[in-house]
Amino acid sequence: MQNIAVVGLDQLSQDFVRALGGLADRGVRVIGVVDPHDGRAADRLTAEGVRVMSLEEMVALGEGVDIVFDLAGDPELRRRLRQALFASDNQHTVIAPQSVARLMWTLLGESPFPGGDDGGY
Repeated sequence: MQNIAVVGLDQLSQDFVRALGGLADRGVRVIGVVDPHDGRAADRLTAEGVRVMSLEEMVALGEGVDIVFDLAGDPELRRRLRQALFASDNQHTVIAPQSVARLMWTLLGESPFPGGDDGGY
């Protein structure tokens, strides 16, 4: 089982979470979404059974998170995410660059990836 967390709650992130949610029978589980801005999207995902959490709560899950997809597009949040994982001595969790999210989106057969092409990191 691959435990996935997604950072960001714009429409792209919500669609990505829903697409990944359909892969539970194939060993992919979305364990939560980090909401950097507290909004109505969090309420909608919570109603759909997706855990919405803070960055600190996600980092506290430690090795319970295999892959983090950072789709927030916020360089400061990206820096905080990296620093928090490093400070927690988490050598297990991988932060997937946006290029990997784009590949996954394509393999899932979804429409063209609507996010900007910042090249990931």
